[in-house]
Amino acid sequence: MLQLGVMSKDARGNFHPEADMTVGEYTRAIGRLMELDASLFSGYADGKLTREIMAAILHDAYRAKFKEKPKYMTDYNGKTITPDDPRYDPNLDSASRGAMYYPLVSYEQLLDTQDIAPSLVGKVKDAYDLGLIRSEEGIARGRMRNGRRLQPKQIVSRAKAAKTLYFMWVLIHPVHMENHVGDIRSHSNDGTAKASPVDDK
Repeated sequence: MLQLGVMSKDARGNFHPEADMTVGEYTRAIGRLMELDASLFSGYADGKLTREIMAAILHDAYRAKFKEKPKYMTDYNGKTITPDDPRYDPNLDSASRGAMYYPLVSYEQLLDTQDIAPSLVGKVKDAYDLGLIRSEEGIARGRMRNGRRLQPKQIVSRAKAAKTLYFMWVLIHPVHMENHVGDIRSHSNDGTAKASPVDDK
């Protein structure tokens, strides 16, 4: 996100990954990243960014940018059998099962959806079902597993915010393009070359 110019460091060159992200910085970043008009997010008051507000913003950005699901959600989606399926085999190698894009735990199986602000429930559910936000609970390296708590009121750190922004940035690019900043930033969404929008200083 620093290389793309949508997040910044302080005067001493520190990113402060564990610091709280603000709604204002997040909406400005996703707006620049996805080339969306700032007015799209005018209904969100500035303040500390919570996971439920982040989910709603991700929902708005996705619905404004995509008229149909991008290929990462269709062509690039495995056929994983989820843990609630009787055919699920936890001993089978994850690569053999395939990597499914969508969350392994359905929205209805989450344990804390009652904590979501009523005005945001629709957007949060849509964002979760689309895989734009996931449970951060119980993630383990090398294991395909999702938690059952969305933690909607939890404040989002700058590092976690950057992770979701990076995901959205990858989502708007072609599946078969390298997703390294140095490679993608000099190409348009259809893979053709264009002038880099990022200053290389």
